[in-house]
Amino acid sequence: MCLTLYRFLLALGMLAAGLVFVLGVHPFLAVSERVDEPDLLVVEGWMADYNLPIGRKRTCGRSRPK
Repeated sequence: MCLTLYRFLLALGMLAAGLVFVLGVHPFLAVSERVDEPDLLVVEGWMADYNLPIGRKRTCGRSRPK
């Protein structure tokens, strides 16, 4: 009986810790805001090279110097 209570409390504590972690980290990691004149375009490492000009055009709206 006591062992199941400890397991329940452990599971509840882990759930609470996970919830606090997700709610605390999400606002920090999910920030996405555009700037008027970007000097730098950061892309994911998995993005193919032929997509870079497309991403630059969509983000900046015009061609940028290389």
